[in-house]
Amino acid sequence: MINRDVGASTTFVFDDGTLYNITEPPLGDGALCGSVDITSGDKLILEYFGDLTDPTDVTGYDLQNRHLKHLRGIKYSFWVESCPTAGSSPCPNEFYLNIYARKSATSTSPWYDCRFDFVPTEGGQVGTWTTFDLYDIKNLAASNVNPNGSSTCHGATTIQEYIDAVTTNDITDEAVLGNMAFYPLALNIGDSAAPDAGVSGCYDALHIKLSDEEATRVYDFE
Repeated sequence: MINRDVGASTTFVFDDGTLYNITEPPLGDGALCGSVDITSGDKLILEYFGDLTDPTDVTGYDLQNRHLKHLRGIKYSFWVESCPTAGSSPCPNEFYLNIYARKSATSTSPWYDCRFDFVPTEGGQVGTWTTFDLYDIKNLAASNVNPNGSSTCHGATTIQEYIDAVTTNDITDEAVLGNMAFYPLALNIGDSAAPDAGVSGCYDALHIKLSDEEATRVYDFE
């Protein structure tokens, strides 16, 4: 799902190089593109809920409340169209991933208990593709770890540390991904703040690997 939050959504397009100057997308002939518009406080957010558990029921997705331990790896590619905040410098940090975790499927937190941000630090040159490969994501140190409200992340710097801490401190069910009302993970272009005005680019070739599934989920944005 893209830009579900209408209060912070921006114009997006599945482009083949007609509107954006993308060349040789990693998969297929196009990509999902968007920009930051601080005048309206908008940004591109690609929310991922998982696949429908039942094609006839659009309210149920298979990553919501999925045990966090099954998340093995995430990889995606991004194209930087413009990066006015950094001038001629690269800006990979504008194309980042959020992982939303809950201490249990019965947590009273309305969205998440702990958010893990993974921010690229390499690549991101204007007019190029960069692939951000988060293999073994549970054991990678997140760029930022933030609790929601009165919740706690137990001082964790990795998803695995959070899983272990939840088991030790909360004595609850196993930690899970986002709940049934909100997305478990999100890809972003910039932030809806003045320093990010005019940042634009594209996403393609999203790969998600779960330990309890043999095949990697691959998404080609056309």
